[in-house]
Amino acid sequence: MASKKMSVDEDLPHFFNIINMRQRNQMITMYKNMKENFGFEYTDPDTIAAIQDAPYPEVTIVGTPWYNILSNPSYMNEFGFVPSYVSEREKIITDGYSEAIDEETTKWKMEQSDFVMIML
Repeated sequence: MASKKMSVDEDLPHFFNIINMRQRNQMITMYKNMKENFGFEYTDPDTIAAIQDAPYPEVTIVGTPWYNILSNPSYMNEFGFVPSYVSEREKIITDGYSEAIDEETTKWKMEQSDFVMIML
């Protein structure tokens, strides 16, 4: 079988330049939350740096640009996961603790949801 050199030019922009701003902010927020609160990087720091440095997208990818089980709303609901990019998420999380009235109870409520990400 003869080997031919294949040339593919799909005229696509660089991946990091076509991720919409909402998805970029979600990835960055979840990365910072895991690093600051649990001391580990759940994704490659070079990816986060590339996303932060990428220019504002002229065109964007439709749908989910990477596969993360918690990007799927059905799985988020099944696992009871409320991502760190959701503001005031401690009010949404139902975990047996009473209402978050101080910093400590707020932290415990959010850890319950973050534990899902850690375990997956």
